[in-house]
Formats: sequence, structure tokens, C-alpha cells
Amino acid sequence: MISRRSLFGTGAGLGAASIAGVAAAGAAHADTAPSQGSTSSTGSPKSVARAFYESYNQRDLDASFARYIAPDAVTHAMDDAFTIADWLAFDKTMVVAFDDLSMVVLDQIAEGRKVATRFTLGGTQTGEFAGIPASGNVAFLSATAVDRVEDGQIVEHWVDLDFQAFLQKLSAAPAAE
Repeated sequence: MISRRSLFGTGAGLGAASIAGVAAAGAAHADTAPSQGSTSSTGSPKSVARAFYESYNQRDLDASFARYIAPDAVTHAMDDAFTIADWLAFDKTMVVAFDDLSMVVLDQIAEGRKVATRFTLGGTQTGEFAGIPASGNVAFLSATAVDRVEDGQIVEHWVDLDFQAFLQKLSAAPAAE
């Protein structure tokens, strides 16, 4: 079984102090958002979140994160809080490992500045990913994310997904033809 620590590395800046600092920053903002949607000229929270997720299909995650993710945003994934740099670096490994990587937004619901998005992300594994050699397997990971948007950028991101099931699909023996 692949642990989260092996996926993100021990040198990724995820020490206890770092996690505590990120979590504290997120907690400080959690209850301060007004219930109204953003009124800035950058679009509604729902349109910002949709544009971010759909930007994965352009494969330029550096530009997508610069445009849609606040530099001091807090992200929560796989039961831990990760820095934006960790999130970006990890997702870039998917872009490299899946030549046909595709992100599809299935549903979105917004209330005020919070947006819930259900999506799939995946494709054909053509390169190594999470220690799994290129298998040629097609796999999609289904996830639900909740993002808080302020001034046209995501400032807090939660995601719930079954990453182990995704890795199992990649590791499975190819089906006999």
C-alpha cells in the first residue's frame, strides 16, 4: 500500500508545525466569509470554481493555479492539510502520467462564497504515477470538492476522493483482449 507520506515525500514541507500553521490559517478564515456571493468583476464563485476545474483540460496547471488559486490558500486532502505548492506538484505528476488527462465537472452547487463540485479526473496511464509504472489502464478518480472563493480566487479547498480505488484501477492487470 502506498502511504500519503510516500506520495508527497518527507521533504515536502509537511512537518507537524507546517500542517498546524496551515490548519490554523484555514480555521481563522473558516467562519469569516459573508453569506453573499462575490461581487467582484472576476465572476461568481461558481464560475470561478468551474473555470478552475475545467482549466485542467488545458494541461497548464502553473497558469491555472496562478489565476484561480490564492497564493495563501489552504487545501485539505486525504485527511491532511497540504500547501498549494504540494497540491500543484502532485497534480502536475498526473498531467505527465496521463497523455489524455480529462477533467469533467459533473455537478456544481453554490451558496454564497462556497461551491461544491463533483468531478472526474483521469484517462489512460502512459507514464509512471505514484510509483505505478505505465500500465495503459484507463482510470478515473471521482471526487467531490468544496471551495471557498474570494475576490475571484479559491482561498480554501476541501476534497473527498477514494484515491486507493484509483490506484487499484491503475495497478490492475490489463484485461485480456
